[in-house]
Amino acid sequence: GQDAELLAQVAANPADGVATLVDAVPGLLAADWAVAAVVPLDWATRAGGGQPTIGQASWRAPVPPPLPEVTPLRARAVSTPDGGHFAVAPFGRAGLVLVLARERTEPLAAPAFHGTEVDRLAQLVRASAVILGDRLDLVGVPPVVAGP
Repeated sequence: GQDAELLAQVAANPADGVATLVDAVPGLLAADWAVAAVVPLDWATRAGGGQPTIGQASWRAPVPPPLPEVTPLRARAVSTPDGGHFAVAPFGRAGLVLVLARERTEPLAAPAFHGTEVDRLAQLVRASAVILGDRLDLVGVPPVVAGP
């Protein structure tokens, strides 16, 4: 189905694989936006600070995007006091985490992510990680520009 088509697109153009995934996942899971966040490698030992940076963002993501606490690095749903709902799924490499968001819009509140939606997101992220391999290490790293 749609998941297989998305993974085929990721495999066909791995240089843009994370961007493709981030742009497509909100449409597959009825979300507002998504980002690939890069968590500091010392997330488990640090005492506060060290917020995630944004490696890729979907076109509807606010700037800067409001992110929930994404650590510990495991797939799960998170709801915030302001009514935002998030699904978080780690790639298992380079501190990269996909964050999917449903924002609260008046007059209706967005539904929280169901466990099956989180599982589907985690499967897409894991499959993409296998396809992309070492390319995930480059997400969020500024491109090298050759000098004159």
